[in-house]
Parts: sequence; structure tokens; C-alpha cells
Amino acid sequence: MRKDKYIYGFDERLKQKIKEKGMTDAEFQRRCGLTGKSAVYRITMEHKMPCVSVLVKMANVLNVSTDWLLGLEK
Repeated sequence: MRKDKYIYGFDERLKQKIKEKGMTDAEFQRRCGLTGKSAVYRITMEHKMPCVSVLVKMANVLNVSTDWLLGLEK
């Protein structure tokens, strides 16, 4: 995860979709193929952005576009 260039609202959109899909943070992380310290925690609490490849995995798991996650589309 990258800590520079944090995009305002990214964490809220991510948490919203995870909740809408009925997943726990751990389940979401597993489906994205992420290991180690919780990716969701790092995004929401430490305001770190994922790399592009992880962003794409997140969008695919949540069935949304990367543009939506980034706040570029409604």
C-alpha cells in the first residue's frame, strides 16, 4: 500500500461496498488475495492507498469500477 496521494473518501466508499456485499474485512482481504496486516485497516485508519493492481482486485471483488472507488464516477 502507498501512503502518498491519498484520495479523500476512498476509505468510505470501500467500507460502504464491503458492508453492502455482506463481507467482513478479513473475507474481503482474502478474496483480494491480500495477506499480512489488514489492507482495509491500512486504508481506513492509516490513509494509505493501494497500488493499481490491488485497486483493480478490490474493484473486481466488489463488482464496481476503479473509477467509482476513486470517486471519479457516481
